[in-house]
Amino acid sequence: MTQKWAKIMASLALLWIIISIVWTGLMFMLWNNNNNSEVELTPEQIAEIQAMINSQSWSITSTWEVSWTWNIIETNK
Repeated sequence: MTQKWAKIMASLALLWIIISIVWTGLMFMLWNNNNNSEVELTPEQIAEIQAMINSQSWSITSTWEVSWTWNIIETNK
């Protein structure tokens, strides 16, 4: 009886591994197909970008905030 359950569980595990690999492959294929669009810029936009690069008046900023909360719960048994 134990060997039977072990075979069933191993088969289910293998099935889920295969499903997850196929699902991941499908997600990558669909994601790549949706992100292959080209963006066309007008000459004015190109000139604006070039002016920003030349003047170095642009910056990239990022802000990170990490918050940890600890709760101490006292239980009386």
